Amino acid sequence: PFATRVAQEQDVRSSVISRTMTDPKAKRKIVLLGPHDRYNFGDLIFTSVVAKLLVSRAGFSPDDLLFGGIVTVDMTKYGGYKILSMKQIQSLSQEDTEQGPYDIIYLGGEALGCDFNCAVGMLPDERMKTEAK
Repeated sequence: PFATRVAQEQDVRSSVISRTMTDPKAKRKIVLLGPHDRYNFGDLIFTSVVAKLLVSRAGFSPDDLLFGGIVTVDMTKYGGYKILSMKQIQSLSQEDTEQGPYDIIYLGGEALGCDFNCAVGMLPDERMKTEAK
């Protein structure tokens, strides 16, 4: 049963990937979710690399990409992106009748085993920590 379920999930993933690569109308927005809402060079550069690969190699438009984190913050002055809180992204995804629901790609290393409280604790200031809660 487990092997069958895994094979079925892989078939679904393959069909979604091939459908979105060949049919522009079927392309959903991609949320790059990770710890890129804080100033950390590794997190910022990793997000940029993945975003550029999605645009240059996978055929996505920059407008197809959203950047999600715990809180909304503009990281462009540090070479990052405008980050939306996951609360905002959930609303956008539910309301988007053309490209929703959105697909999520999780980015980040140390954040993988990090729960919500851990993520909030890594935010750089009290304003952001309060906004996250």
